[in-house]
Amino acid sequence: MLDRVQTRTLTLSVMTVLLLFHLAAFACIWHEARPGMLSSAAMIVFLFLNLPILAKHFLRQYNFLFWLFYGCLVLSLLHYLFNREVSVYVSAHKGTLMTVFSYLILPPLFFYPVGNAVAAMTEERWRALLEKVVFVSVGCIVTGILLYVTMIPAYVDYLFNTFQNSRSLLGRMSGYLGNSMLMGVICSTTLPLAFGLKRRFWVRALLMAVCLMGSILTLQRGSWAASAMMLLFLMGHSLRHRTFLKGLFRPKSLAMVGLAIALLGGTLLANFDKLDPVFTFMNHAMLNQNITSSTALFSERQSQWARIEGNLGDYPMGMGIGMLSHVTALQGYRRAIPDGNYLRILGELGPLGLIAFLGMLVGGILLAFRTGLPYVGFALLAYAAQAVGTNVFDFYYASFVFWLLLGFVYARAGRRATASRSMPG
Repeated sequence: MLDRVQTRTLTLSVMTVLLLFHLAAFACIWHEARPGMLSSAAMIVFLFLNLPILAKHFLRQYNFLFWLFYGCLVLSLLHYLFNREVSVYVSAHKGTLMTVFSYLILPPLFFYPVGNAVAAMTEERWRALLEKVVFVSVGCIVTGILLYVTMIPAYVDYLFNTFQNSRSLLGRMSGYLGNSMLMGVICSTTLPLAFGLKRRFWVRALLMAVCLMGSILTLQRGSWAASAMMLLFLMGHSLRHRTFLKGLFRPKSLAMVGLAIALLGGTLLANFDKLDPVFTFMNHAMLNQNITSSTALFSERQSQWARIEGNLGDYPMGMGIGMLSHVTALQGYRRAIPDGNYLRILGELGPLGLIAFLGMLVGGILLAFRTGLPYVGFALLAYAAQAVGTNVFDFYYASFVFWLLLGFVYARAGRRATASRSMPG
């Protein structure tokens, strides 16, 4: 177990990185604050400050799949030196490697070991930390909804600048992060974590209602599907113990849910003029692509599947971490795959990298349920589902929480297995 000083140091490290990112992102509405650079710098500082604690828990055999995945990631950097297409591209785009380091290389290196160490806290302490993470996420969603409703001039200017003057995207709730996809991921993955808090049911119902409201307002179909799936799973899981319906039909819970529904309806009606261009845009896209079935989320990615075939045909061992991500997509790179995380990993790290990642992800979900952490398992499942059509593991903050949860689950399962083997008899 971590002592009190170590626990406080680790908690302070996690919350400083998360809050620094959100505060800097919020400040971007008025002035460019570089939240990614600031949070990356903080991660590096806290990585060294906590190195003795992190190394003690990270160098355990239960992290084998992470080592394998991260080893594939590190080795893929050789493409930057020896793959002519990659080296020519990077030479022409000087900031690529630094951006890839910030988005894809550093977050797992910091947050996965931190998650390992968090598992060594007392149950009271690690639950308190996860609760803080949930409240940070819910605060981000609430602020995003308020900005969406008020549309203060500075925020509108910020969105137009972020969206490159595309008015059709104004109807999506993007928050101060300026990205409705990221907001959608935060909403759907926070939903099960909020339900798992050790709080009164009406408090959890309110937090879940905020997550659902945010998910709906993002107009992201992946978030809608993941949120609906989470809600059904949570109801099914809770009905076994008859806790869900009992809690839901209490007066405070009904009042909170009713208030959330009323606020959502009022928000949609009050902002109908902003929503109309979005639905027009979506209908136009659906008609042009002849998408008429429930497989829309998959059929819209057909061009990316065709692209990955070409990429693997030319580079069967991958092209190097970050080369197919949204980092290069924003620069117009023809091979990029910005809307399919598994395809992106396959094209960058090759088959072994994808197998290691999938093994780690599926293993983490199963271990969460086996070790009495069903709500963490549901959150990881929400990440996994949305990764089919969105690069959820590549976003700032969303990836922070993902790697934190995954490291926590593996270390907790490993500690329990060690404890059971050491018991007499």
